[in-house]
Order: sequence, then C-alpha cells, then structure tokens
Amino acid sequence: MVSSSLPWKQITNFAISTPHTAPIPVAQFVSCLRVLEKCTSAITFSFTQHCFGRDASYVAATPIVLPILEELHTTDPLIYNNLSLPALRIIKAGSKFRDASPDLLTALDGLITRSDCAESIRRIDFVGFPIRGLLLQILTRTRNLEQLSLKGLCDIDDQSKTEIGVITQFIGGMKVSEELPKLKLLHASDKNEVVRRTRVW
Repeated sequence: MVSSSLPWKQITNFAISTPHTAPIPVAQFVSCLRVLEKCTSAITFSFTQHCFGRDASYVAATPIVLPILEELHTTDPLIYNNLSLPALRIIKAGSKFRDASPDLLTALDGLITRSDCAESIRRIDFVGFPIRGLLLQILTRTRNLEQLSLKGLCDIDDQSKTEIGVITQFIGGMKVSEELPKLKLLHASDKNEVVRRTRVW
C-alpha cells in the first residue's frame, strides 16, 4: 500500500536497493512501480537488485511515463519493460557483482523503442554483458552518444577470453566514427575497475 501522505510528486532523485540474498517477489515489484508512478518530477531513478531468479516477463497494462527522467540505473529487466522515458539521457545497466540478466538487453532495447529516446541518450554504462548483436544494435541506434563505458563484457561462446580481451575485440569491430560520430569518451575496464584502455575521441 502506497502512502498518499508522502510528497512523491516533489521527489527528484529516487533509489531502491534490494538485498543480495533473494529476488523480490513480483507483487512487491508492482508496489515499487506504483510508488514510482507518483514520482512525476523524478530526474534520476536507481533500482539495484543483485539477485535474479523471478519471472522477468511481467508487463503492466500501460507503461509508466516519467516525462523528465534523465538518468536510469538498474540491473532489472522488469524496470525497462514497464517504463517510458522520453527524456532519457543516461543509462547505467548491469552490476559488477554479477553478470547481467540475459533479458536485460532485450528489455533495454524495448525501452528505447517505446520511449523514442534514442536521439536524446548521451551516456551508456554497460557492466557484465554478453557480446551479442543486440548490444551493438543498441549502440548504433544512439548516434548522439558522447560517453560509453564498458566493464566486464563476456563472450559466452569463448569462455577462455579475458574480459578486457572481449572488450578490445568488440571495440575493434565497431566503425566508431560512422556508428558513434559524437563519441568523446570511451572507458573500458574489467569489473574490478582495473582500467586497461581509455580513449578520448
């Protein structure tokens, strides 16, 4: 039950973090969405869940629209599946504590399409993602991207590759000047924050 006495409409920065031990049930997640729906002045929202395992397919009848939210940080595909963020500028996806959920890229791609925000996105931080065509597709859609951070990418088809080796190969396969013409900062590191390559374009 969401308390109507709290000043939800004036909150500009909202963060929720759940324990590492177990994923929250869908019913509790829906309660979180009901709170978030009231935060129409929110500029940043962070939902950090370090343990996955529940059904990631829940989608509300209509997405929650947060018209001025600019920054989203989450490890949970359910957040992406249930929001519309037309003013989104910064995406921080994944967690250094574990590899990203397999559903996260698909959900993120859906959020960008639903929100029609590809051109407004200026920064993306990816942590712990498998290399797949969808990852590259998301990046090539965000042509106004200025900052890109890649941490702990993995090649699930070749487990022998080091994190930084996968990142270097991924970057090398991109036509950066064509696909990300406005990119100014590229930060690559492993999940332990050991920086191996930083380049300013």
